Amino acid sequence: MHASGVAVSDLNHTGRIGHNGPAMDDASIQAIRRPHSNLLWLYLLQAMATLIAFPFVFLPLFFKYHTLRYTLDDEGVSAAFPERESQ
Repeated sequence: MHASGVAVSDLNHTGRIGHNGPAMDDASIQAIRRPHSNLLWLYLLQAMATLIAFPFVFLPLFFKYHTLRYTLDDEGVSAAFPERESQ
């Protein structure tokens, strides 16, 4: 039992009781290919924390977000970035 009288097994991964949205099956999880938009917000906040260096920090993170592709399968996660063309 948790201190509040709730069984630990009733808590989800966020420590809250209940459900955090619709359940996802393996097929819908493995169909994800792009990062969630919250990652871009995280990059923005991280860049804002650098104050005057904001544009120099945010631009690479912005392009990293827009070029990031990944696949999820039974083996795990594999991320891919487009390769830069050499001159």
